[in-house]
Amino acid sequence: MPQPSAAAAPVRSYRDLRVWQQAMDLAEATYRATEQFPEEERYSARLGFASGRVSEPGAREGLGVRG
Repeated sequence: MPQPSAAAAPVRSYRDLRVWQQAMDLAEATYRATEQFPEEERYSARLGFASGRVSEPGAREGLGVRG
């Protein structure tokens, strides 16, 4: 994992957060991996994964963003 630079860009959106970007990379990798699962397993795996996104608005609220 790259180390943060001394002159990091200002955070204007939750999408600027490196942790959010890495989470999205993980989400995409998970969806690619589950495409090869049997249909009934794919559904339950993705459903469980999708429920983890409930916390995403909390990250936005930490930046003072609403809605």
